[in-house]
Amino acid sequence: FHFVLLCFVDIVIVFQFSSLLLFFSALSALFSLYYSLSFPSFSILGCRHSSQDYCLLAFILRHWHCLPIHSEIWNKPAPTDLRSCWEFTFFFFPVLSSSLCFLSIAFFNLKSQAGPDLITRFSDFDIPNWDFGQDAIRFFSRYLLFVEFQGSIPACGFSESPSRPVQRVKRNGYVSHGPTALRKAYRKFGIDTATLNGVDVSDFQPFETKHATHVKAAKEDVEDSEQTGAVDATSVDGDVEFVSPVNIGGQTLDMNFDSGSADMWVLSSRLPKSLRNSRTVYEPSKSSTFEELKGSTFEIRYGDSSYANGPVGKDVVSIGGVKVAGQAFGLPTDVSQTFAEDTKSNGLVGLGFSSINTVTPEKQNTFFDNVAPNLDEPVFTARLLSNGVGEYEFGTVDPKKYQGTMANVSVDSSNGFWEFESAQYAIGEGPFRPITQAPQAIADTGTSLMMVSPEVAEAYYKQVKGGLYAKNANGYIFPCTSSLPSLSVAVGPGYSATIPGSFMNWSEVGTNTTTGETVCYGGLQSSGSSSMAIYGDVFLKALFVVFDRRGPSLGFAAPA
Repeated sequence: FHFVLLCFVDIVIVFQFSSLLLFFSALSALFSLYYSLSFPSFSILGCRHSSQDYCLLAFILRHWHCLPIHSEIWNKPAPTDLRSCWEFTFFFFPVLSSSLCFLSIAFFNLKSQAGPDLITRFSDFDIPNWDFGQDAIRFFSRYLLFVEFQGSIPACGFSESPSRPVQRVKRNGYVSHGPTALRKAYRKFGIDTATLNGVDVSDFQPFETKHATHVKAAKEDVEDSEQTGAVDATSVDGDVEFVSPVNIGGQTLDMNFDSGSADMWVLSSRLPKSLRNSRTVYEPSKSSTFEELKGSTFEIRYGDSSYANGPVGKDVVSIGGVKVAGQAFGLPTDVSQTFAEDTKSNGLVGLGFSSINTVTPEKQNTFFDNVAPNLDEPVFTARLLSNGVGEYEFGTVDPKKYQGTMANVSVDSSNGFWEFESAQYAIGEGPFRPITQAPQAIADTGTSLMMVSPEVAEAYYKQVKGGLYAKNANGYIFPCTSSLPSLSVAVGPGYSATIPGSFMNWSEVGTNTTTGETVCYGGLQSSGSSSMAIYGDVFLKALFVVFDRRGPSLGFAAPA
């Protein structure tokens, strides 16, 4: 009977019948209470004899992602004192904890633990909110399921695949070049720069662009990849992009992770030698698992007319030990000079939504969409710290890697991006003001800078001594000695994230020939004609970010 009852719970979870879900979950929890009190040895012994069906059911529920808890909770041993077990676990704990949890959601619409600092709640959202809503009902129902199984099942012996951290390490010796990073972002999103108002600064002398030498990672930079599932990420040409080793059909190539696109493509032996520039490329003929996707092609074009196009193939793709058999990717036979001259990267791994994949006649899933069903949770997290050492992790949200509030924000995936509402801003200790030109933003790991609505960028640099938009620098510049205020932006309707002023100094970019001062390039730049702000690494490295396919949603918290 209980198994059938929980099957109904699973069905209504899938179809999101919130009222039925609450009813069946409550009924299931009450039945568990009765069963446990009647047969206490059943819940204490856990995995023995007839309780194995409960272990199996728990395993199924966990891998269907119905229960938002970590494996450490499941693996705790059952209590040995029968009285303390049924009195605490089956009465006090479910009644008190479930009620408090439910009420906290009803009052404040919270989805995670509270905390201060980089993530804060707007004051007008501190007023109790009596709108219980579907999210609260679903959370409460899941919580009843958690209470039920937490009490009745100790360690059941099921093993879970480990999380998959992907290291992203900034090497010493690379020099950031802001104008290059901004041009790349404008190119990527087709932004028209003609709408930007600025001046030609006659006494601004730019530095020559410095090209760093690409070097292999030293062993001490990251942990042993065979033990951690980690891969290294190397900054190239002034941190314009970070590249990570990706294994395709047994061949390892440096590629870029990009949550702002949905194509995976790799430069290969299909590309004419004149466009390879002596780089190492993927060779399909050397892979026994390569398969041509006959009749399929891909084509990507950017706003500055750069492009890549060609046929599509499939092969085994492994990133940090996470494998996808038959992952589709483009094999360019023609690329623009922009791509041909970028000898540090061999391609791109898109982590956006598959709806904007460019493969025709049939769109192909991204690597993340393909691997998600095999992960403990269909998530990946980004922890791109300001000291250059960062990490992506697939399949889990590690509570040790963030602190304070986790602000959960709904994502609008209709445009294929991790897009969310960001309709207010505040500079330093100033008041929050509305953003009218681009009140939506996307979280984009493939963009270096933080690009905001023109009104926000203009207001920010008015607070910076000597800050101005220089046409001959292709962006906002300021004397490197200037003090930079913090910037707070809304993330969703109820929270704000604060980016420290120190993050806004992207790099030295030139010299003021009149004063002799060194001029710096802003990490905060205008998004120009774009209808959305683009929150790249300058924003992301201040936070711990969860990209969650369920919902979908984004989670923002201060990194630990």
